[in-house]
Amino acid sequence: MQTIAFGWEGSRGRFFSIECIENYELIRELTAFGADLLVLSPDDIRQKAIDRVAEHQRAYDTLLK
Repeated sequence: MQTIAFGWEGSRGRFFSIECIENYELIRELTAFGADLLVLSPDDIRQKAIDRVAEHQRAYDTLLK
């Protein structure tokens, strides 16, 4: 179990943290918000979110070639 901190870029910008166990579904949910939600910590979860978004970008780049 670890604490994940994130910022929500909605109309007012807010910071939240949750206690959870890292898994595929967590990363999927965090990245589903796109640029509206930024994972601030821990570093390993933030990097997994960045990697998932990069995978999406590569897929679209391939599709558009």
